[in-house]
Amino acid sequence: MPIGGNHLIHEEDLHRRLGLKLLSTVRGESFQFGGIFSGDGLRRMAQKSGLENIVPILGSADDPKLPENSVDEVLIVIAYHEFSHPMEMMHHIYTAMKQDARMLIVEYKAEDPDSHVSPAHKMRATDILSEISGFGFRLDKAIDMIPTQHVFIFKKDNRLN
Repeated sequence: MPIGGNHLIHEEDLHRRLGLKLLSTVRGESFQFGGIFSGDGLRRMAQKSGLENIVPILGSADDPKLPENSVDEVLIVIAYHEFSHPMEMMHHIYTAMKQDARMLIVEYKAEDPDSHVSPAHKMRATDILSEISGFGFRLDKAIDMIPTQHVFIFKKDNRLN
């Protein structure tokens, strides 16, 4: 489930590179969906890939509008820092995720002094880790594969259930 619609090409490549499923499967059926703010990018990607079983879900700034306990994977690429309502959005993502689901977050590194990315679009690793863990997630893996970006995989923190 990609959150945000501006980075679908990069997300598809990132999925391949990390060995993740492209989209979540719901209830064991072949029905798949993406919870993004704009369905146009997902529709184009699905058509290009020959996927016919994707239903875009139009979310809002504080709710991706995904069914509870329905998501296997969440992918947030260069979008978390843009959340205007991170607490509400992450609460809804948390409840939409299945117990063993994974959430991958990619953000530009604020620690990179050579980055030409605006400071408003970068985050420190410590900030990402403390904020996301505050929403009930635990770090599963940090991946150092992109020199200019943080890549973290989170899971639900079972100790909180």
